[in-house]
Amino acid sequence: MAMMVRRQRASSPLVIWVVFGLMCAAMGLLLFELWTLQVQNKSGFEEVFRSQSVRRVRLPAVRGKIYDTHGECLADSVPNYCIAIYTEELRAPRSGVANTLELMHEIWVRVGQRPDITYRDIQHHLSVSPQEPLVAWKALDDQSITRWRRAFEEWTAPPKGSLTNRRRKIPGLDLGRPLEGKSIVIQTSELRRRSTTTAANTLELVYEISERIGIPRAVRFQDIKNHIFARRPLPLLAWQNIDDATMAKWADACSHLAGTDIYYRPARSYPQGEASAHLIGYTLEADAIREEEGGERIHFDMRGIQGRSGLEGTYNDLLEGDPGYRLVQIDVAGFLHHDLQTQPPQPGGDLQLTIDANIQRFANEALAEKQDGEDPNAPVRGAVVVLDPNNGDVLAMASSPSFDPNIYMQSKSYRQALLKDQTARTFNRAVFGQYPPGSTFKPVAALGVLRDRSDYADTVHNCRNPYEVANRRMKCWIHSRYGEHGKINLREALMHSCNVYMFEMAQAVGYEPIRAMATEFGLGQYAGLFPNLDELPAQKDLKYGNLPATALNTIDL
Repeated sequence: MAMMVRRQRASSPLVIWVVFGLMCAAMGLLLFELWTLQVQNKSGFEEVFRSQSVRRVRLPAVRGKIYDTHGECLADSVPNYCIAIYTEELRAPRSGVANTLELMHEIWVRVGQRPDITYRDIQHHLSVSPQEPLVAWKALDDQSITRWRRAFEEWTAPPKGSLTNRRRKIPGLDLGRPLEGKSIVIQTSELRRRSTTTAANTLELVYEISERIGIPRAVRFQDIKNHIFARRPLPLLAWQNIDDATMAKWADACSHLAGTDIYYRPARSYPQGEASAHLIGYTLEADAIREEEGGERIHFDMRGIQGRSGLEGTYNDLLEGDPGYRLVQIDVAGFLHHDLQTQPPQPGGDLQLTIDANIQRFANEALAEKQDGEDPNAPVRGAVVVLDPNNGDVLAMASSPSFDPNIYMQSKSYRQALLKDQTARTFNRAVFGQYPPGSTFKPVAALGVLRDRSDYADTVHNCRNPYEVANRRMKCWIHSRYGEHGKINLREALMHSCNVYMFEMAQAVGYEPIRAMATEFGLGQYAGLFPNLDELPAQKDLKYGNLPATALNTIDL
């Protein structure tokens, strides 16, 4: 039987062209979609990328100056030079020294005792005998040993939720021997091969700069870690307020090191120091701002200075100027990649006062003079206010004891000491101190009487010694000199500052005209002076001096 073989039919050229056309159409559609995504929607993707990788940094402005009436500077803006570290430049190096320093600081926090080795000891050990263990603590006391054993157990404990009881290995430490006698030993051979964190590299650079220029470290390892966690794109200010000599040492010994530079921040200086501390006030680091009034987000704030008391606080809006902004692009790790745009800040406005700096200094010198019988070691407590009688301008306003605002800004310990100071140095006695007005009240009383009885200027009273009112002997200053003013009128009483005449006048006229005039002079009322209390709900509960009360309005005296 013959076998029949079926011959395969050849594909039609038309079918081939149809399939080819469909493939080309599909490819064209794919290319069109790619073009649409990459070209037409480019701006949208750029916007998303920008929103995810661009950060807005707020830059502080240079603060305006404060001058006295003759142009002498009472509050100046000066540069605060800092040694900055740029952590984005310290990610690549692998360093056994940095790893050893990092581990040493982690142990230091847990032991609570300073290690017995220095930065140079670590460098020497790793260069000479890196395979040998490094004894970091040589003779721990019993308290430190107990603390370290407890901390080591917690540090190496299995993670929560772990299915095994295997303890966590800490590179550089022997898991089975946390102590050798009374010593803590670091296995540096393990640390040489490990990758290095940015925080560890930063710590090593801080130690290196400290050794080269001879100044102690000003930041802790925890400060470095906090900075990298929260303010990664910004420079770490490792030292602030460095002087010219330190800056020269840095330029000579450290300027070639990667990741460090000199950074400038605006600061404040008070040439008169304690003489005008209560009047001018002081500045401290400003609070961080996260959002502008317009709702635009601020990712990082370089935090300039802000007036907190005195004229610095009252006129802060005028003096602080307008902040600038810097747009920076960050990489996937959150470190600075490059700057995109900078809008420079606008300096603050200057403030000129009616204060005369020479009179202000003289007032402070007068306050410092001791009277007979006063403790020579105790500060004088009091205040001096000098007014221009022609227009009411304040020429001087001094309060004693005082404080140095230059130290107050920079030293936290100084601020804490002032909080406990028994003499209340930060209290402005010239504004908020309550003292008997004495003879300065006589013109106020005379004006009140003359407004009520204009003919009283010619009324005569007799200044005699002794003088008694309600079985109480009252004195005039001249009585202590065994004298009397005799019969005098109101003009002469003011000229000689006679107490007896004022007693007689008050008895004859009554206190209501005097009280009304005192109220018009602002006694017992908030005068609008610093600190600004206008918006504080507690303002109504404050006392701004006391006046005699009427029967209908009882006030504690």
